[in-house]
Amino acid sequence: MAHRRNHDRNTKAWITPGSLLFVCITFLFVSGTAVSQDWPMGTFYYEITRSNNQIGIHKIVSKRQGEDVVVETDEWVDDTGYCRASKRREMWRHGALTAFESSTAGWCSIFVRMARPSVCPWDEFGDPITVSVVRKAKVLFKTVGSEKSQQISAEAVPTNFLNPAFRGSDHIVQVISPITGELKSMIISNKGVENLSIGNKSERTERYLVQDQDGHNRELWYDSRGIWIRMFLHGEAVTFVAASPAKMESELPSFVRRSDCLRGLRKDEN
Repeated sequence: MAHRRNHDRNTKAWITPGSLLFVCITFLFVSGTAVSQDWPMGTFYYEITRSNNQIGIHKIVSKRQGEDVVVETDEWVDDTGYCRASKRREMWRHGALTAFESSTAGWCSIFVRMARPSVCPWDEFGDPITVSVVRKAKVLFKTVGSEKSQQISAEAVPTNFLNPAFRGSDHIVQVISPITGELKSMIISNKGVENLSIGNKSERTERYLVQDQDGHNRELWYDSRGIWIRMFLHGEAVTFVAASPAKMESELPSFVRRSDCLRGLRKDEN
Protein backbone atom coordinates (compact mmCIF):
# COMPACT_ATOMS: atom_id res chain seq x y z
CA MET A 1 0.00 0.00 0.00
CA ALA A 2 2.92 2.38 0.65
CA HIS A 3 3.99 1.98 -2.97
CA ARG A 4 0.51 2.83 -4.24
CA ARG A 5 0.30 5.99 -2.05
CA ASN A 6 3.75 7.20 -3.19
CA HIS A 7 2.87 6.49 -6.81
CA ASP A 8 -0.35 8.47 -6.38
CA ARG A 9 1.51 11.53 -5.04
CA ASN A 10 4.19 11.40 -7.74
CA THR A 11 1.63 11.14 -10.52
CA LYS A 12 -0.45 14.07 -9.27
CA ALA A 13 2.66 16.25 -9.41
CA TRP A 14 2.74 16.20 -13.21
CA ILE A 15 -1.01 16.22 -13.88
CA THR A 16 -2.68 19.55 -14.56
CA PRO A 17 -5.50 20.57 -12.18
CA GLY A 18 -8.09 20.15 -14.92
CA SER A 19 -7.23 16.49 -15.34
CA LEU A 20 -6.81 15.65 -11.64
CA LEU A 21 -10.32 14.19 -11.42
CA PHE A 22 -9.55 11.98 -14.42
CA VAL A 23 -6.43 10.67 -12.70
CA CYS A 24 -8.24 9.99 -9.43
CA ILE A 25 -10.89 8.02 -11.30
CA THR A 26 -8.46 6.06 -13.46
CA PHE A 27 -6.44 4.98 -10.44
CA LEU A 28 -9.37 2.67 -9.77
CA PHE A 29 -8.53 0.96 -13.06
CA VAL A 30 -4.72 0.75 -12.99
CA SER A 31 -3.70 -2.10 -15.26
CA GLY A 32 -0.01 -2.94 -15.28
CA THR A 33 -0.10 -6.71 -15.56
CA ALA A 34 -0.99 -7.94 -19.01
CA VAL A 35 -2.63 -11.27 -19.70
CA SER A 36 0.15 -13.15 -21.43
CA GLN A 37 -2.33 -15.39 -23.23
CA ASP A 38 -3.51 -12.28 -25.10
CA TRP A 39 -0.12 -11.53 -26.65
CA PRO A 40 -0.31 -11.70 -30.44
CA MET A 41 1.95 -14.52 -31.60
CA GLY A 42 4.32 -14.15 -34.54
CA THR A 43 6.97 -11.88 -36.04
CA PHE A 44 6.19 -8.18 -36.36
CA TYR A 45 8.30 -5.54 -38.11
CA TYR A 46 7.92 -1.76 -37.94
CA GLU A 47 9.57 0.82 -40.16
CA ILE A 48 10.64 3.92 -38.20
CA THR A 49 10.55 7.19 -40.11
CA ARG A 50 11.01 10.89 -39.49
CA SER A 51 9.47 13.21 -42.08
CA ASN A 52 9.10 10.19 -44.42
CA ASN A 53 12.81 9.31 -44.18
CA GLN A 54 13.63 5.90 -42.76
CA ILE A 55 15.66 6.14 -39.54
CA GLY A 56 15.16 2.69 -38.07
CA ILE A 57 13.72 -0.82 -37.96
CA HIS A 58 11.88 -2.34 -35.00
CA LYS A 59 11.33 -6.11 -34.76
CA ILE A 60 9.23 -8.08 -32.25
CA VAL A 61 8.98 -11.88 -32.09
CA SER A 62 6.47 -13.42 -29.64
CA LYS A 63 6.17 -17.16 -29.11
CA ARG A 64 5.05 -19.75 -26.60
CA GLN A 65 7.51 -21.96 -24.73
CA GLY A 66 5.55 -24.35 -22.54
CA GLU A 67 3.67 -22.25 -19.97
CA ASP A 68 5.63 -19.14 -20.90
CA VAL A 69 5.20 -16.44 -23.50
CA VAL A 70 8.59 -15.17 -24.69
CA VAL A 71 8.81 -11.79 -26.41
CA GLU A 72 12.07 -10.76 -28.09
CA THR A 73 12.62 -7.26 -29.49
CA ASP A 74 15.44 -5.92 -31.65
CA GLU A 75 15.74 -2.30 -32.70
CA TRP A 76 18.14 -0.36 -34.90
CA VAL A 77 17.94 3.45 -35.13
CA ASP A 78 20.21 5.85 -37.03
CA ASP A 79 19.03 9.46 -36.81
CA THR A 80 20.99 12.67 -37.35
CA GLY A 81 23.77 12.73 -34.78
CA TYR A 82 22.36 9.75 -32.90
CA CYS A 83 22.12 5.98 -33.20
CA ARG A 84 21.31 2.98 -31.04
CA ALA A 85 21.01 -0.80 -31.29
CA SER A 86 18.91 -2.65 -28.72
CA LYS A 87 18.13 -6.26 -27.88
CA ARG A 88 15.42 -7.17 -25.34
CA ARG A 89 13.75 -10.30 -23.98
CA GLU A 90 10.59 -10.60 -21.88
CA MET A 91 9.15 -13.73 -20.24
CA TRP A 92 5.53 -13.95 -19.12
CA ARG A 93 3.72 -16.72 -17.24
CA HIS A 94 0.01 -16.82 -16.34
CA GLY A 95 -0.35 -13.11 -17.02
CA ALA A 96 2.65 -11.95 -14.98
CA LEU A 97 6.04 -10.69 -16.07
CA THR A 98 8.63 -13.13 -14.71
CA ALA A 99 11.82 -11.78 -16.29
CA PHE A 100 13.11 -9.03 -18.57
CA GLU A 101 16.57 -8.22 -19.86
CA SER A 102 17.87 -5.67 -22.33
CA SER A 103 21.13 -4.35 -23.71
CA THR A 104 21.29 -1.09 -25.65
CA ALA A 105 24.40 0.41 -27.20
CA GLY A 106 24.31 3.96 -28.47
CA TRP A 107 26.19 7.03 -29.63
CA CYS A 108 25.40 10.75 -29.76
CA SER A 109 27.18 13.68 -31.32
CA ILE A 110 28.33 16.50 -29.06
CA PHE A 111 25.50 18.65 -30.40
CA VAL A 112 22.81 16.08 -29.53
CA ARG A 113 24.43 15.39 -26.15
CA MET A 114 24.18 19.09 -25.28
CA ALA A 115 20.83 19.90 -26.90
CA ARG A 116 18.92 16.73 -25.93
CA PRO A 117 20.73 15.08 -23.00
CA SER A 118 17.67 12.97 -22.13
CA VAL A 119 18.02 10.97 -25.36
CA CYS A 120 21.72 10.28 -24.80
CA PRO A 121 22.20 8.20 -21.61
CA TRP A 122 25.46 6.57 -22.79
CA ASP A 123 28.96 7.57 -21.74
CA GLU A 124 31.44 8.91 -24.28
CA PHE A 125 32.49 5.36 -25.18
CA GLY A 126 28.92 4.25 -25.96
CA ASP A 127 29.12 1.18 -23.74
CA PRO A 128 25.87 -0.81 -23.69
CA ILE A 129 23.39 -0.08 -20.91
CA THR A 130 21.95 -3.29 -19.48
CA VAL A 131 18.67 -3.65 -17.62
CA SER A 132 17.34 -6.80 -15.97
CA VAL A 133 14.14 -7.48 -14.06
CA VAL A 134 13.28 -10.70 -12.26
CA ARG A 135 10.23 -11.76 -10.27
CA LYS A 136 10.78 -13.45 -6.93
CA ALA A 137 7.48 -14.70 -5.52
CA LYS A 138 5.16 -11.71 -6.07
CA VAL A 139 7.90 -9.06 -6.13
CA LEU A 140 9.86 -7.58 -9.06
CA PHE A 141 13.51 -6.57 -8.68
CA LYS A 142 15.29 -4.34 -11.20
CA THR A 143 19.04 -4.07 -11.84
CA VAL A 144 20.67 -1.50 -14.13
CA GLY A 145 24.25 -2.30 -15.09
CA SER A 146 26.33 -3.13 -12.01
CA GLU A 147 24.08 -1.18 -9.64
CA LYS A 148 22.45 -2.84 -6.67
CA SER A 149 19.05 -4.34 -7.47
CA GLN A 150 15.97 -2.57 -6.18
CA GLN A 151 12.37 -3.58 -5.65
CA ILE A 152 9.86 -2.02 -8.04
CA SER A 153 6.11 -2.16 -8.55
CA ALA A 154 4.90 -5.70 -9.14
CA GLU A 155 2.64 -4.27 -11.86
CA ALA A 156 5.41 -2.58 -13.89
CA VAL A 157 5.86 -3.73 -17.49
CA PRO A 158 8.56 -3.06 -20.11
CA THR A 159 7.62 -0.48 -22.73
CA ASN A 160 6.42 -2.72 -25.55
CA PHE A 161 3.33 -1.50 -27.37
CA LEU A 162 2.44 -4.96 -28.67
CA ASN A 163 1.63 -5.77 -25.02
CA PRO A 164 -2.16 -5.96 -24.47
CA ALA A 165 -1.64 -3.98 -21.24
CA PHE A 166 -1.70 -0.83 -23.40
CA ARG A 167 -5.18 -1.51 -24.78
CA GLY A 168 -8.67 -1.47 -23.28
CA SER A 169 -10.48 1.22 -21.35
CA ASP A 170 -8.82 4.35 -19.93
CA HIS A 171 -6.18 3.40 -17.36
CA ILE A 172 -2.62 4.01 -16.14
CA VAL A 173 0.35 1.72 -16.72
CA GLN A 174 3.68 1.89 -14.92
CA VAL A 175 6.40 1.14 -17.46
CA ILE A 176 10.09 0.24 -17.39
CA SER A 177 12.24 1.97 -19.99
CA PRO A 178 13.95 -0.80 -21.98
CA ILE A 179 16.95 1.50 -22.55
CA THR A 180 17.64 3.02 -19.11
CA GLY A 181 15.42 1.02 -16.75
CA GLU A 182 13.73 4.24 -15.59
CA LEU A 183 10.20 3.83 -14.22
CA LYS A 184 7.45 6.07 -15.58
CA SER A 185 3.68 6.24 -15.49
CA MET A 186 1.69 6.42 -18.71
CA ILE A 187 -1.93 7.52 -19.00
CA ILE A 188 -3.73 5.44 -21.63
CA SER A 189 -6.83 7.04 -23.18
CA ASN A 190 -9.01 5.04 -25.55
CA LYS A 191 -10.09 7.36 -28.38
CA GLY A 192 -12.37 4.87 -30.06
CA VAL A 193 -12.64 3.38 -33.54
CA GLU A 194 -10.93 5.03 -36.49
CA ASN A 195 -10.35 4.02 -40.11
CA LEU A 196 -6.63 4.22 -40.85
CA SER A 197 -5.01 4.07 -44.29
CA ILE A 198 -1.81 2.04 -44.48
CA GLY A 199 -0.37 1.50 -47.91
CA ASN A 200 -3.18 0.72 -50.33
CA LYS A 201 -5.73 -0.46 -47.79
CA SER A 202 -7.91 0.98 -45.06
CA GLU A 203 -7.89 -0.63 -41.60
CA ARG A 204 -10.59 -0.36 -38.96
CA THR A 205 -8.55 0.41 -35.85
CA GLU A 206 -8.71 1.42 -32.20
CA ARG A 207 -6.80 4.63 -31.48
CA TYR A 208 -5.17 5.45 -28.15
CA LEU A 209 -3.51 8.56 -26.77
CA VAL A 210 -0.60 7.79 -24.44
CA GLN A 211 0.82 10.51 -22.18
CA ASP A 212 3.79 10.10 -19.87
CA GLN A 213 4.94 12.17 -16.91
CA ASP A 214 7.57 14.00 -19.00
CA GLY A 215 4.88 15.45 -21.23
CA HIS A 216 5.59 13.16 -24.18
CA ASN A 217 2.49 12.26 -26.19
CA ARG A 218 2.08 9.26 -28.47
CA GLU A 219 -0.80 8.05 -30.58
CA LEU A 220 -1.20 4.29 -31.04
CA TRP A 221 -3.37 2.34 -33.45
CA TYR A 222 -4.35 -1.35 -33.13
CA ASP A 223 -6.13 -3.47 -35.73
CA SER A 224 -9.19 -5.66 -35.13
CA ARG A 225 -6.95 -8.50 -33.90
CA GLY A 226 -5.39 -6.30 -31.22
CA ILE A 227 -2.08 -6.00 -33.07
CA TRP A 228 -0.16 -2.74 -32.80
CA ILE A 229 0.16 -1.36 -36.34
CA ARG A 230 1.15 2.31 -36.00
CA MET A 231 2.57 4.89 -33.58
CA PHE A 232 3.18 8.62 -33.91
CA LEU A 233 5.42 10.47 -31.44
CA HIS A 234 4.29 14.06 -31.10
CA GLY A 235 7.07 16.62 -30.77
CA GLU A 236 9.54 14.38 -32.58
CA ALA A 237 7.55 13.73 -35.76
CA VAL A 238 8.63 10.07 -35.60
CA THR A 239 6.33 7.33 -36.89
CA PHE A 240 6.38 3.54 -36.44
CA VAL A 241 4.38 1.69 -39.09
CA ALA A 242 3.83 -2.07 -39.39
CA ALA A 243 5.73 -3.40 -42.40
CA SER A 244 6.06 -6.64 -44.30
CA PRO A 245 8.51 -9.01 -42.55
CA ALA A 246 9.90 -10.12 -45.92
CA LYS A 247 10.52 -6.50 -46.95
CA MET A 248 12.16 -5.54 -43.65
CA GLU A 249 14.32 -8.68 -43.50
CA SER A 250 15.68 -7.89 -46.94
CA GLU A 251 16.33 -4.24 -46.05
CA LEU A 252 17.85 -4.76 -42.60
CA PRO A 253 21.37 -5.86 -43.64
CA SER A 254 21.80 -2.89 -45.98
CA PHE A 255 20.32 -0.48 -43.42
CA VAL A 256 22.93 -1.49 -40.84
CA ARG A 257 25.73 -1.79 -43.39
CA ARG A 258 25.35 1.75 -44.70
CA SER A 259 25.26 3.22 -41.18
CA ASP A 260 28.76 4.05 -39.99
CA CYS A 261 27.23 4.88 -36.62
CA LEU A 262 25.54 1.50 -36.10
CA ARG A 263 28.53 -0.46 -37.37
CA GLY A 264 30.76 1.41 -34.93
CA LEU A 265 28.72 0.68 -31.79
CA ARG A 266 30.30 -1.38 -29.02
CA LYS A 267 28.10 -4.42 -28.51
CA ASP A 268 27.56 -6.23 -25.24
CA GLU A 269 29.67 -9.38 -25.29
CA ASN A 270 27.08 -11.13 -23.16
